[in-house]
This record gives sequence, C-alpha cells and structure tokens, in this order.
Amino acid sequence: MGAANWDHKLVTQGELRPASSNPVSAWPSTPGGVARNLAENLVALGADVALACVLGDDPAGHALHDHARRHGIDTRPVLFEPAQPTGSYTAVLNPQGGLEWAFSAMPGSQNPPPDFLPRAQATLEAQGRGVADLNLPQSWLQALVDHAAQLHCPLALVAVSEAKMANLPQRLEGVALLVLNQGELAALGDTPTSDGTLADLGTLEAVWATLHARGLQHLLVTRGAEGAAYSDGPRLRMLPAPHLSRHAIADVTGAGDAFSAAAVWTLMGLQQPLAQACEAGILAAMQVLTSRHSALPSSSHTGH
Repeated sequence: MGAANWDHKLVTQGELRPASSNPVSAWPSTPGGVARNLAENLVALGADVALACVLGDDPAGHALHDHARRHGIDTRPVLFEPAQPTGSYTAVLNPQGGLEWAFSAMPGSQNPPPDFLPRAQATLEAQGRGVADLNLPQSWLQALVDHAAQLHCPLALVAVSEAKMANLPQRLEGVALLVLNQGELAALGDTPTSDGTLADLGTLEAVWATLHARGLQHLLVTRGAEGAAYSDGPRLRMLPAPHLSRHAIADVTGAGDAFSAAAVWTLMGLQQPLAQACEAGILAAMQVLTSRHSALPSSSHTGH
C-alpha cells in the first residue's frame, strides 16, 4: 500500500554546478514507487501480492498497471484517479552510481482520494498481512495501523525519506516491523550529527526505545556499507555487510526496497527470526547494488 510511479535516472558527467546546465546521461524510464517496488520484489521472493495504490487515469498510469499485472501482482485494488497525474521520481546519480539529488512528485499517494482508504483496508483484511510505505498521509497510515491491530494482521511500515518521517503514525500497536535508514531515524529522533548519521549506538537505542514504547514490535535500520541494525528487545544488534568495492556498485536505486522486501518476507511470510530477516535484507540489497536493475529478478530466492 503506497506509491507507484515512473522512475527517471540521470547520471552526471562531472561535478554538479549549481544554477547552471549540467551535462548528464539519461537512462530509460522504469516503473518505481516504494510500494510498487516492494510488490515486485515480494513476487520475486515467492509471495502472493496485491498492490493498493493510486494511479493517474493517463497513459503512464495504465502502463504501470499493465507492467505490475504482467509481473504477477494482483492489481484489482489499484485506483485510477482522473484528477491527478501519475507520479514520478527523478534521481540524479554521480558517475559512481551514488545518489546526489532526488525529486518526487506523487500526488496520488500524498493526497489520495477518499475512497482509497477503505480499498486499502479491505485489501489488508483480505491478504491477512501487509506493508505500507510512508508516502501516504499520517492520518491514513494511522487508520491502516489501527485497522491492522483490530484484525490482528501483521503490518510492516517502510520509510521513504527523511522529509516523510513526519507521516509515521503516533500509535504503533499492530506494527510488526519498521524499516528505515540512519538518516530517517535521525530525522525521527531529531538527533542528527553533522554528516546526517546518528551520533552513537546509545542515541540510536534511545530512539528505538521511544518507538518500542509506542507499540512497535521490530526495528530494522539500514546503515549503508556498514550493514544494518535490528532489535525486538531492549538492545540493538549490529549485522555487518560484506565488503563491496566501489567498482562493484552499479546503481544504488532500489537497493533499500529490495532490503525491505526480503526482510518483510522473511519475518512475516516465512516467520523466521529478525536476525535472519536482517541478513536476507542485506543479501537482497547487495544483489540489486551490483546490477543495473532496481528490483530482484523473478528467479531470486533471497530470504528462503
């Protein structure tokens, strides 16, 4: 449940110069959006997936719908909205594949029509478990969390950006898992350091304790090249990632979504321990990092 849009990638050919035209290489547009990316990755991992999202009633929206259906995703919960265009996400990458800037225009998920919420709630009830991204407004996400708690349906939440951490619901009872990165957790705890990461393990654990007190059951924090942190109790545990040379990284786009999908499926689908979910997430992220694809291939068995 969340965003589906088209991704546009631009790769700089040198140092970016502000207030000036910068030469770039443009890659072909690809289907994107955190919820849609999660759905595609979950299908690749062997899950039966229904996608609840809002698309514009335009050629871009219908193309996204058809792409999802061809990839084995149940698109019956998709809502076409004639008053809003299909969303877009533009990433500006450096020559090494690292993200420099990103721009999102996602009216369908940021301002969904009123009849989308009952559709999303019905989909969650039918599936018996779900995952939502934080592109949706906080009030809608709170309604989904409360609905999941009433139904005893496991629900995972996946962060999108530091700016959208404001969408995280206050009541987290019923949230089986929250996946986010260091910068997003720093924004949530309002304790970032000068380089955007968390100051220390103690600070990270303090933010986790606050979330746990609000009802959150499990936490996964991606830490880039350092791996990930995870917890379902009072302490956080660290899991390092295997070393990757800079030349081995093809593109960072989609690595976080692959991590989230593999972790969600391992914890909530395969019902494996959180440590194994964290490990599956790291392996899935590495698989995407070292390819030109933004999602796991359909033959992937990461997390099994």
